[in-house]
Amino acid sequence: MAMTLIAEYFPLEGRARAVSWIIAGGSLAYVVGSQAIVFLARMGGWRAAYLGFVTPVILMSFVLAWIGLPKASGGTREGYGSFMEGFKAG
Repeated sequence: MAMTLIAEYFPLEGRARAVSWIIAGGSLAYVVGSQAIVFLARMGGWRAAYLGFVTPVILMSFVLAWIGLPKASGGTREGYGSFMEGFKAG
């Protein structure tokens, strides 16, 4: 989904930088997150590790969706034809 949003909202010359931030953020999350989960599991068991992972992910998802995604335009798109016309060749 991140790559789709980058393709839709970033100009062509800025997409490479945006993709690099996504990949770097994922790599950093593996390094830092794995150590944090191990620490939480040792301190409070598997339930603490689970909550320590799930809670920030849910909160960040809601916040980023609230501030980052544009409002839907509403209505339906017209002019694309019927669903079955998409399967016709030529």
